[in-house]
Amino acid sequence: MPFKVAFLGFTDFERHALTSYFRLALNRTPSYEQVATLTDADFLVADADHGPSVQLVVATERLPETVFVGAQAPAGHRAWMMRPIDALQVMRELDAMVVAAGLTPPSVVDSSRHTTVIQPPRRTRVEMAGEMLAAAPPAATTAPAELTFSALPLHMSPPAPLPRPAPPPPVLARPAEPPPLRALIVDDSEVARRYLQTRLARWRLDIHEVANSQEAVDTLSQRAYDLVFLDIELGDESELDGLALCQRIKQSPEWMHAAVIMVSVHHSELDRVRGALAGCDGYLRKPLDEVELQRLMLRQGLKVPKDAGLTQA
Repeated sequence: MPFKVAFLGFTDFERHALTSYFRLALNRTPSYEQVATLTDADFLVADADHGPSVQLVVATERLPETVFVGAQAPAGHRAWMMRPIDALQVMRELDAMVVAAGLTPPSVVDSSRHTTVIQPPRRTRVEMAGEMLAAAPPAATTAPAELTFSALPLHMSPPAPLPRPAPPPPVLARPAEPPPLRALIVDDSEVARRYLQTRLARWRLDIHEVANSQEAVDTLSQRAYDLVFLDIELGDESELDGLALCQRIKQSPEWMHAAVIMVSVHHSELDRVRGALAGCDGYLRKPLDEVELQRLMLRQGLKVPKDAGLTQA
């Protein structure tokens, strides 16, 4: 049975790459299966550059079961590696944790990932010359026919090659513009939705907005979104608050790849940890801070628009 692993933090691209690699490696031993929540996971793979993810691992005392990826791991970590992400190395670190925990003996761990290259012994020039002489065909027993100068051609030099035509200059294809990311805003305040939409529009996003949790569920069921900006307090008309809706998104196989960003007036350390426990990928406070927004959008792989009035990090 595969061990269960949860990914904390990371960009959509990194999450997709890790998920795809782990899915393709389900036939190895040991194997690993991605889960959406921390409580269901046997092991964790965390973004060391994502503060809420690191705080969550430390707060839940799961450092010994976590592989960190990023510039710097927290004190007391057990496994850590730098970016770019090497999915095979992540899996090897998880293998070591499985063996250390006594869950799988070392002899059961798939040895196909370890390859030993045996180099042939080096030979001297004299030995190589002897081998060449030994492999050469025996000398002819009869003398070759005598050559006369009259049998040789008068002109030994080959004819000059004809000049080749110059190749045509390469035609450089103009790269196609990638489609804009789709963003969903969920907030019971129309003023807050309009304000956030104005700030997100400059990032060239395809934006849609809803006022309660039921509309959000219906909208997500009809269309895939890359980003979900979610308020914690969604009013009396919502069946779910923001934290419960975030957890439902992250537990759904169809929606879990969307990055969920909590946007709330509650932004203490405890609030951020609660959001991380629900599975959110980022946290923005109200009123909106442009520097925090820019940092978050850059983490999603977006480029700062030229007319946005912001500085490129």
